[in-house]
Amino acid sequence: GQQVAGRDYRERIDGRRIDNWNVDIEILLQISNAMVEIYTTNSSLSPMISDNKMFPHVERSLQILGPWMDTIDFDATHQSNSITSAKAHYLLEISCTLERNMAMLAFSRSQYDIAERHSHRCLVNS
Repeated sequence: GQQVAGRDYRERIDGRRIDNWNVDIEILLQISNAMVEIYTTNSSLSPMISDNKMFPHVERSLQILGPWMDTIDFDATHQSNSITSAKAHYLLEISCTLERNMAMLAFSRSQYDIAERHSHRCLVNS
């Protein structure tokens, strides 16, 4: 279903609702991470092919996390989306891992400026 502006859920045409966290983090992000894991553990792929197949999934995972990362503010008076402290810590942990993975992929492609930017983000989120 479509995300409902200003609401923490998505709604289908028939009125059924699902929480945005469940869609973004527990479904979409997990699918993307599963694809990365497949390409990481598939020994029949060369490192270059494996990296090329992983790149769009890591990039998509970071795009999924983007809006959620914007909601993290440990001062509850400024939170734009009420996420729990546990969810905030989970987002920081997974973001750090994804930023590290993207840095390694960029480094293997000799994209050193991009690798440095993702390494910095990993350090900030750790």
